Amino acid sequence: MKKLYTLLLCASFAALNAQTTKSTQPEAPDTFNYYKFPALTIGAGVTGFFGDYNNPDVWQFGTHRLSLNAGIEQRLGKTFGLSANFMWGQVSVNERAISTPRNFGSTMMNGDIRVNIYWDNDWLLRKKSKFAPYMFGGVGFATYDPKTDIKDKDGNDYYYWTDGTVRNQQQTQLNLGTAQQIRRDYKYETAIDSPGYKKNTITIPVGLGLRYKLSGFVDAYVQGTYFFTLTDDMDAVRSGDNNDAFANLICGFQIRLGKKPQDPAEARYKDVDFKAMEKIDSDGDGVRDANDDCPSTPAGVKVNSRGCPDPTDTDKDGIPDYADKEANTPAGSVVDSQGKKVEDSKLQKMADDTIAVPRDALKNFPASLPEPVKVKQGKDNSTDMNPVVAPTLVTLPSKYKAADYNNDGKLDTKEVARVIDEFFDGKTGFDVDGIYELIDFYFDNY
Repeated sequence: MKKLYTLLLCASFAALNAQTTKSTQPEAPDTFNYYKFPALTIGAGVTGFFGDYNNPDVWQFGTHRLSLNAGIEQRLGKTFGLSANFMWGQVSVNERAISTPRNFGSTMMNGDIRVNIYWDNDWLLRKKSKFAPYMFGGVGFATYDPKTDIKDKDGNDYYYWTDGTVRNQQQTQLNLGTAQQIRRDYKYETAIDSPGYKKNTITIPVGLGLRYKLSGFVDAYVQGTYFFTLTDDMDAVRSGDNNDAFANLICGFQIRLGKKPQDPAEARYKDVDFKAMEKIDSDGDGVRDANDDCPSTPAGVKVNSRGCPDPTDTDKDGIPDYADKEANTPAGSVVDSQGKKVEDSKLQKMADDTIAVPRDALKNFPASLPEPVKVKQGKDNSTDMNPVVAPTLVTLPSKYKAADYNNDGKLDTKEVARVIDEFFDGKTGFDVDGIYELIDFYFDNY
């Protein structure tokens, strides 16, 4: 019971302190360096191709295809980061020309190393800004395998007629009545094996991005990358002196692979089972201590919802019936704590005796005695039935001297309360068990 009250008192002080702090002081900034952990990046988006299919008079379509991205990054201070990135994607271009329709598609993979430059470095933008623009550049390696779509799913060739349709037969006068319109399936099934053409290249990715900090460990981002290449073979067409290129636009998340250490103030309570303490019922009356207004009800006594027994006192002797060991005491009788009548002879003897001691006599008592000393008082020089015991000065153990703030060699209620306050502020050397022992010592000796 005492321990529960202590924790409730501690919690009250903590809540009051938290409210005061919240209302009068700004929230303390989170100074933990989350960037010391490596970060995993995942995303998805679209990829576009820039190559030799660039006839401005021809309708081009199907140039943006799916891409998946992943990477890992390590920040190097406030401004720079080093990342390894992987992209799987598809590129394709389709030209719908009457005379020379052509198309190509390719699955490609690119891996690269990049240097990232962040603007939230306390120079351009504050580090605690929710938004973090960045730019980057690097070098990588890509593989690709260009193919073209010239057959349907059944292996039949496509025939492009001058009326803009695709049919299953050549455009001839004889086939006008029998040729059927068909649709391309956009499955690039036929490899383009041109002699001397490569299927890999060095890439140079450059781009810009913007991160939004959802928390210390998670960012959302959008990023655009343009990949320069050292080849003109990606679309299996060589035209002019310009190399092919592709671009990638993605959205995703970055997750830092670490864990913030537990706050020392929170760690102090890790072994305290508050839920179990809420269920404590010290007097066993069926009402939890937290809701019990009468915490020391005798065993077996029926109580109400607040843990208190029926206060009825039938014989009006000042002792409620549940604690009265002698029912129907005569009116006006003097009773003891159990409701039993005190006989007149005993009352007379108590009146004849006294426990009064002259104030100046107190100084003659020794600091400590091995046995209680009975002081003979009264007109008949009889031994007092309630003898005075010489006071014993308690020596404060060394482990509690830190709580003796006024250095008077003893504890008082203000000093115990101060220990509790400083416990929640993290300014005392006492742990939970130490506070329990301190309170027990205080109640046992003062």
